[in-house]
Amino acid sequence: NSKEFVSPRFFASPATLFPTQSIRELSETRVSEIETLEPIKCLRFDNQLFVWDGHHRTAKALLNGLPFVEIRISNPDIRSASVEELLRDSVSTSRIFDWEAALHTTLPKLKSLSSKPT
Repeated sequence: NSKEFVSPRFFASPATLFPTQSIRELSETRVSEIETLEPIKCLRFDNQLFVWDGHHRTAKALLNGLPFVEIRISNPDIRSASVEELLRDSVSTSRIFDWEAALHTTLPKLKSLSSKPT
């Protein structure tokens, strides 16, 4: 009698997920049309979570005040750069401030990549 392996489910507060995409690139219409939240794909680096795929869903969760969202930890296919280099190119203090202002939230202080110019 064999049991099928079920992948564990992970949840995080959307207010702890750092964006890798500008809030200005999101479509307000698309955010408002989201009815169900599929898991948000995140990268994990230095005990921090970065949205890799699911910025619209993250914005929707923040706007609706959801305390937790389901996440999936992803490993993107990176051939020419490390995850750290990829995140340094995708995350900035100004991008985080823009998300906070637009979505009326406060993200935690960015630890490892805070030296990146804005």
